Amino acid sequence: MDLDVSEASKGDGLKTAFDTVVAPKDAFERLRSRPTWGWACLIAIVLLVGGYALQRPAQLHAAIGTLQHMMATNSFFSSLTDAQKQRAIENASHPAAVQTALGYAGVLVSLFIAVLINSVVLLIANVAARGSADFSMNVAVPTFGLNYVVLGIICLALGADHFQTTGDVVRALPGVATIFPEVRGPLGGFLMGINVFTLWGFALNVTMMRVLAGVRGAAGWIAPLVVLLGGAAIIAASSNFYGG
Repeated sequence: MDLDVSEASKGDGLKTAFDTVVAPKDAFERLRSRPTWGWACLIAIVLLVGGYALQRPAQLHAAIGTLQHMMATNSFFSSLTDAQKQRAIENASHPAAVQTALGYAGVLVSLFIAVLINSVVLLIANVAARGSADFSMNVAVPTFGLNYVVLGIICLALGADHFQTTGDVVRALPGVATIFPEVRGPLGGFLMGINVFTLWGFALNVTMMRVLAGVRGAAGWIAPLVVLLGGAAIIAASSNFYGG
């Protein structure tokens, strides 16, 4: 009997992760009675790592342009000699194995930080609106996992030489920044944060608040909007590190 329950739970978790992409209302209704997150976590990690690997050549090429831009515009680099600047560029071109491992680790850490922030914001709204649910990381499958894979495919299709800065890589995802490619700086960074996947995440969060938490009224969409705009604001604040 225990084996049957265990197998059913595994099947539910896998189906729920899949339905979060194709039938989110069904997925969130199922989560109300059978909370699960293990399969979603595993799938998100695999997609994230695979997508990052696809992006890697473009990211390395873009890192050189980003570093050169920062050396020309950031006073932090003004004290470096030409030899030191050249060495930094060479290190960016051919990172050590430890740096590569840290890059992958950083991507995974960003996943869990983003899921934590998303959950905390929604839970606060859930409590304020007297909702009835916790939140899991199933939403991370499309908003992070598929996000990285699609961007990786775009990077491969365009070729590494297409990307002059890290900002060019981020802007490659279809979004508001695609419509206004000439906008740079903090505003450009903010626009980069509004793309098809962050908007998808907004829609999923609204659906999750309504279906999973049973929240109605303004709280059901204000909290997801805070997540969307807050993420874009973070990118805006760090736009200098993307090369403008």
